[in-house]
Amino acid sequence: MTGLRPGVRYYFRIQSYTVVGDSPWVEVEAFSAAAPSAAGIPVVSPGDGSATVSWTPSVSDGGSAVTYLVERSLDSGLTWQVVAITTASSLTDAPLQNGVAVLYRVTATNIVGSASPSVSSPTTPRAAAGPDTPRAPVTPESPVPVAWDSGATLPSTGSNSALPVGALGGALLLLGAGAVILARRRETNDSIATIADAAEG
Repeated sequence: MTGLRPGVRYYFRIQSYTVVGDSPWVEVEAFSAAAPSAAGIPVVSPGDGSATVSWTPSVSDGGSAVTYLVERSLDSGLTWQVVAITTASSLTDAPLQNGVAVLYRVTATNIVGSASPSVSSPTTPRAAAGPDTPRAPVTPESPVPVAWDSGATLPSTGSNSALPVGALGGALLLLGAGAVILARRRETNDSIATIADAAEG
């Protein structure tokens, strides 16, 4: 019988007859079915060693319950591996290798047959990034700590040798003290010369 609409339930009754007589009517219940429409293009969200796959269910079930065959490919679609057969419209696939691109395809199927598979775009699971180390903000009011190494050395001018910082500080102190002594001697000599000039006068 042709012209039946998919998904519509029909009732028939059948009777046989012969020259002897007719049989009782036999009622038959039936419905017409067709393959479902294709599922929506899968949307894949990569995770750390995993991927979440979701898709839009078939617009038409063809008159019978639909299941979805979910497959993955790790070689750009050359070969496919079965992930699950489900009536849901999403799932999480794990474990996966981070850094390896993966494709998914979803095929809607009912008792009549299967729709064309819907294939996702490639996606790559990646390890989660670690948190950044927090740093205290530096403001004009907050002092910046400076570490000083007493054993540090500074290069001396005109030589390839290095002078310890502590020794350099001591040398500078001695030079300063010497300058003070010289200044005091100069003041004393000036005073003596002034007294001598006054006596001669």
